[in-house]
Amino acid sequence: MQEQIENECPICLQKLLYPVKLPCNHIFCFLCIKGIRKSPDAVKSCAMCRKPFNIEEIEQNVGIEKTSIDKQFNWFYQSKGSTSFWAFDERTNEELEQAYSDEKDHLIISIAGFVYCIDFLRLIQYPVNHPERIRKIKRCDELNQESLTIKGIAGVRLTESGNDNSTSDVNEEASGTNDDELSQILSESLQIEEVINRTN
Repeated sequence: MQEQIENECPICLQKLLYPVKLPCNHIFCFLCIKGIRKSPDAVKSCAMCRKPFNIEEIEQNVGIEKTSIDKQFNWFYQSKGSTSFWAFDERTNEELEQAYSDEKDHLIISIAGFVYCIDFLRLIQYPVNHPERIRKIKRCDELNQESLTIKGIAGVRLTESGNDNSTSDVNEEASGTNDDELSQILSESLQIEEVINRTN
């Protein structure tokens, strides 16, 4: 059986971020496990040993303490069908902040195994293969975060003790906008996609 390298996720090959342990004792990043959850396979199995597991049970045992959101600037995406927000995970947050600081118009980035376009001009995100699935994004410093209702980080709910047994909504493709606003944003986003495709 293949051995797992300590502190490294076998899926993304990076340092474990919000680690979760499967019943077979293999450990992965939470977002990597969420990517498995959204895969078309009916049976969810460990990427190391192929033993099946119940993804809902895994997700229910993950929580992050409220003090975890403590960077100078944080990026957030709108929760599905809600006015509340989720913080992007630490690695994604760093990539977004770097691209924003470099004054890029957009960033193509992989999140939980899916490729997203982050549009800094319109402050929206959407999966590149489903540009109609739009969510608003925000950049906030610590002071402005007080005005947001923050649910958690990348689908892991914030708790006071870090052991709240509920998670959901890991950047699932949905829109928190009304139909008119969605149509306008979609039209503009498709124009941006054409520009991106021409420049690649």
